[in-house]
Amino acid sequence: MSRLSSILLILLALSLSQTALAITYKLPSNGDSVVGRTYTVYAGTGDTFASMVDKYNTGFYELAEANRHLRPELSYRNPKVVLPTKYVLPNTSKRGIVINLAELRLYYYPPNGGKVITYPIGIGKIGWQTPTGNTRVIKKKANPSWKVPKSIQKHVKKTRGIALPDEMPAGDDNPLGRHALYLGIPGYLIHGTNSPYGVGMRISSGCIRLLPRNIQHLYRIVGVGTPVRIINQPYKIGWKNNKMYLEAHQPLSENNTYRINYSKLRNLINRHNKQGVKVNWNRVKRVAQEQNGIPQLISM
Repeated sequence: MSRLSSILLILLALSLSQTALAITYKLPSNGDSVVGRTYTVYAGTGDTFASMVDKYNTGFYELAEANRHLRPELSYRNPKVVLPTKYVLPNTSKRGIVINLAELRLYYYPPNGGKVITYPIGIGKIGWQTPTGNTRVIKKKANPSWKVPKSIQKHVKKTRGIALPDEMPAGDDNPLGRHALYLGIPGYLIHGTNSPYGVGMRISSGCIRLLPRNIQHLYRIVGVGTPVRIINQPYKIGWKNNKMYLEAHQPLSENNTYRINYSKLRNLINRHNKQGVKVNWNRVKRVAQEQNGIPQLISM
């Protein structure tokens, strides 16, 4: 790589760190579904995966998948860290909000078309799973109060010995943060958080969490009635310049994390191979096993 190319990559990485907002991509006019590119940056002194979530707008688990050779606390001196900011768009309708639980990421397709905006998210932990399905935004509220469900009151009392009130007022201690989008699925919201470190992890009681600046941005541009589709796609098939790509994530643990159904994956690839390209099945197997969350070429 030339010195000029290296400088350009550094400047691009710095621009990502300074905005720390949603990443916006122009949708390819030819119908391709692979957007963005990966970057490599040097972690700064004191950086960890958790601190890099807010700095580079990428989730904790995403960083862990793309950098399996590194510990999350980045105890090495200024290690190189891959930023997995290249995506296969989810294999579903490109309309409204699409939430892919397996990659802990939200995609928003504005109604005027032509672009996609994406944010890392936190989702429900094991036993408090975020449900899949189709719904819509039914209400927006700034500075929301939180009516604490009895199930959460009971759980927190049992596990942490803390008695939560029936309703928590807006403020710095409110887990909903400063902005909330209420969904048609009762009890489930897309909201901010008072604990940004949990974005990109399975740590909520079922709701979808965004970084404070990201939910503020999404809140401003999304209207009531916006369709919301919550899916679970650990494997996504995409196209770029007539070449086929596979993006593989570690499936959610309740979905047989360590078992790869190659027959199902083969059927998925064949179903999306409408152009009839020749597939490198050995490469498919390697990508599926690596589960590094980065789109990789699988056509010959």
